[in-house]
Order: sequence, then C-alpha cells, then structure tokens
Amino acid sequence: MTFIEFDTAGAGLALVTARLAATLVLAALSYYLIERPITERRFWRTLKASWPAALAVGATVVVIVAGTVTPAAVAVNVSSVGHIPSAERQALQAADAFTTRSVRFMLVGDSLSVTMGVGLEVDTVHRWGVDVINESKLGCDLDDLPTISTTNGQEDLPNQSVSECSHWQTLWSGEIDATRPEVVGVLMGRWDILDHVDGNRIVHIGEPAWDVHLTDELDHVVAVLSAHGAKVVFFTMPYIDPPNETLNGSLSPYDSPTRVDEWNHILDVVAAHHRGVVTVIDLNRILDPHGHFQTDVDRVVVRWPDGIHISKQGGEWLQPRVFPTIARLGLDARAAMRKRSTQTPDSEKDRAKAEVKGT
Repeated sequence: MTFIEFDTAGAGLALVTARLAATLVLAALSYYLIERPITERRFWRTLKASWPAALAVGATVVVIVAGTVTPAAVAVNVSSVGHIPSAERQALQAADAFTTRSVRFMLVGDSLSVTMGVGLEVDTVHRWGVDVINESKLGCDLDDLPTISTTNGQEDLPNQSVSECSHWQTLWSGEIDATRPEVVGVLMGRWDILDHVDGNRIVHIGEPAWDVHLTDELDHVVAVLSAHGAKVVFFTMPYIDPPNETLNGSLSPYDSPTRVDEWNHILDVVAAHHRGVVTVIDLNRILDPHGHFQTDVDRVVVRWPDGIHISKQGGEWLQPRVFPTIARLGLDARAAMRKRSTQTPDSEKDRAKAEVKGT
C-alpha cells in the first residue's frame, strides 16, 4: 500500500473525489484485511472469509486509479541516488552478474521483509547484478509461543502463532538447500518484540534471561543460513507507529522504540559473534534518519499508512543503499565457495595416498 500524489490541475470535483476514494479504500483494505488480522493472529481466517469482496473492491479501485491517477511528481530514480563503485562493477561484469550469473540474494523474515522485498525486486539483475529470492513469511516469529499485543487500546488475549516460521530451522534449511544463495538477508522483529507467554510466565525483550534466549536463537539462525557458505545480512528493524494506541493515547509498550532498540542491539551482539559471516545494514537509521518513525524520506513515501510496513517505493528507494553491499558480499561468498569446492579434504587425500600405496 502506498500513498498516491494527485495532480488536480484541470481536474473536476468528481475526478478528485474518485481518486481520494480509491486511496481511502486501499488504506482501509490494508488495515482491516492485512495489518489488523496479522496483529490479532487471525490473518488466514480473515483472508479466507474476505477475499471475494476484497478482490471485487480491489478490481474497482484498479479501474479508477488506472483511469484517473497522474503519476506521482516525485518518482524513485534509483540510478541517480547511488551507484556501484567502479571496481566492484567491473568485478560483477567479469562474473557475469548482470546477465546469467547474478548474485543470489535470499530474503527471509516477517511481513516487513515481505513488503520491503516488493520494491527491492524491481529490475535488480540489470541494475545491481543481484537476483532477489524473497522467502519471507507473514507473522514470522523465532519462537513458537503465544504472544500478547494491543488492539484499539485493549490488551489482547494470548494468540498462538500460525506462521510457517514456527519451524524456521527446517523451513530455512530446505530453502537454503534448494536455492543455494550467496547472501541471505534477515529482516524481522515485529513479533519478536511482543510479550510471549512461556508456560505460566510472561516474558519479553529487555529481560536479561529472555535476551540471552533471543541471542542464542539468532546465533542458530546464522548457523542455519550460512551452512553452505552464504554471507548473512541482518537488517535492523525500523521504528513502527501503528494505530493501536493505548487508552490514554500513548504508543503501546509492545511497539515502543525502546523494544526496537533492544532488538537491534541484540542483532549487533550476534553479528559480533560471527565476524566475517554477518554484516549489519542499519535499516533503522536509513528509514528513520532523525531517530523516530518517519513516513517519508527524501520526499519518497517509504512506509505504509499502517505505520509498520515498507512501501514499494520505499523498497526501490532502498536499492542503492543496500545492493552495493550485498553484491560485494555475494562476490566474496562466491569466491570462497569456489575455493572450498576445489580444495580436496584431508580425508580424501589420505584415501588417495592409501590407494596409490596399495597399487
């Protein structure tokens, strides 16, 4: 979901009204059919019950928008805001990355990662020599435990995760085996910063014991994702500003910047455990350069109206800010994988020597 900028010069009242109605409908669909069901852990039930109506309304909106909307005044010109260093571009060209052997970049994580990937995927092979493989899942949480959040000022009862990520070790191992990426990006945290119900205890990020648990899990994430030699990129979590405020109008503690900061700190700690394997790209600082949630940066609307997700324009705007790093890491991983595959293990050398002696 993205904002639409209107050029009303010469437009009649009916035309402007139609455009505004289209924007409001899309915003409502985003909140009631995606964000709120995800927050309440009933996304799939809502989707099953609502998709015929949503499809009909969506088709109507597409017709209205296609017929009336003038392109936004500020388009994302990726080539003008960033570039690949000349030496790296030459290395990518030599590796045929812009044509037949692009760097394989797999993206995993939650709905933030899902939506960021929509814009990141646009024409990346031609522009950056990177092929984006988005394997992110809605509601992805490292822990298969019930969570507690706030909706409309009321604390929700514990909700059990229904995401495929409840078995992330098996899921991601299989995807790594199938795609053999050279770089794996991880963007998550929306569910990890919520309160979790562990037996008869409520636990959350910021508690020393739970922070150690999350650190151990992320260490395991790195081991799984780098098993075949891939480099791992942790994207820090940007701040969020969802409409689910508490009754006094303040931001829910479950969505507070403090919890986001604590999650990002743990990412830094884990990255320090795996120097040479894990790189941190500070998405929080890129999307929130003034230290708080921002809807737009550089006159580009980078976030959804729901205060959580990343817009398609935002994903495209991020390309020059992340892909030079990912491309470089991919070439490094490719070289290391090639070197490892050409080296004969000592056990095989010993076996070969024994066979020679036997003859």
